[in-house]
Amino acid sequence: MEFEIKIPKSLEEIKLKTVLDFSRLDSDNEQLMVYKAFDMFTNVEKQHVNLIPYDVAKETLERVTKVLESKPQDRTIVELNGVRYGRIPNLEVISFGEYIELDTFVTPLFEGKIDKEYTFKFLSCLYRPVVSETNNIYSIEEFTNEYIDQEHWRVFEEHCPSDIYASSVAFFLNLKTELLKAMKVYFQEAKLQGQESNLAKIGDGMEVLKHMHKVNLQLLTKHLTTLLQLPSIPLPMMQKQEG
Repeated sequence: MEFEIKIPKSLEEIKLKTVLDFSRLDSDNEQLMVYKAFDMFTNVEKQHVNLIPYDVAKETLERVTKVLESKPQDRTIVELNGVRYGRIPNLEVISFGEYIELDTFVTPLFEGKIDKEYTFKFLSCLYRPVVSETNNIYSIEEFTNEYIDQEHWRVFEEHCPSDIYASSVAFFLNLKTELLKAMKVYFQEAKLQGQESNLAKIGDGMEVLKHMHKVNLQLLTKHLTTLLQLPSIPLPMMQKQEG
């Protein structure tokens, strides 16, 4: 049986929901991992995997792994289902409502939890339909609570490519970095004014933000595989011949 194995050339060609589903697989079941890797990242169906020559199967999985471990792009505009969505172009004018929602949806990630619904709600808040665009300058629709409704984030679940997620998280954490700087100034002023009752609360918040700031410095070069805790794809083992 002969057929052409199609492999994605970049993270842009792999949907984020596929990567999230793969991250939930039982990494201890190597046979399942191999079958699922072919099924989810190539055009090879499970019933055909065993028909692939060993060297071809090994090379295919190595190429898939290389794509998953590639550095994600930082794209400010992405087209989903025929609609152009732009990332919040200016964090300096982000509304309090936007910040609270984005922070809520990204926090579980840094607690070691991959929440699928929160992942797409985060992107649905961060990327909104472009209303005007001239060269590299664009504006997007204003934020409303409708962007965390199922109707909107489901669009990202169905169509969002995986390459924009890691850079989007890093982009948002830039705001936390700026907040950390502002809190340092407030901390110093409060101490000078003798506001001891507020210092403990401020200190606790600063410790959290210091951690987030360190993460932020690493995220721009962090692989999607690390950010989403993807299990490694095991390479198929050559079966020993009896005789």
